[in-house]
Amino acid sequence: MNLLSYNHQDCESFGEILISDVGMDNKTMIPPLSNSSYNTTGAVVQVPTYIYVYMTAINLLVFVVGVVGNILVVVVVCSVRGMRNPTNYFLLTLSVADMFVLFICQPVAIMEFYNKERWYLGEFMCEYY
Repeated sequence: MNLLSYNHQDCESFGEILISDVGMDNKTMIPPLSNSSYNTTGAVVQVPTYIYVYMTAINLLVFVVGVVGNILVVVVVCSVRGMRNPTNYFLLTLSVADMFVLFICQPVAIMEFYNKERWYLGEFMCEYY
């Protein structure tokens, strides 16, 4: 596999391109373009603890507020008869779709942050994420 044919969708090799794959002799990891936890030499840089705390707190806040807000929209549109009109049905389906995004993407994003962009969720989630 060379660097030009590398596809980020390749689950087995996600984040693990070797210099030997692009024609060099030593086996040093080339960092993925979006990974900020590697420096230019391929060595892992320690992320400060406060970054983990902030990322966890922000992701948890977004998840909780999003789920509670979307559940409230579903409850209000379904229980109040005056709220049952085409516009609110659209908002209801939008709210349900947003909950699916929150339940699938938010935990995966935080897991990807903690696992240094290694993929542990299998081929099915790799294809559909």
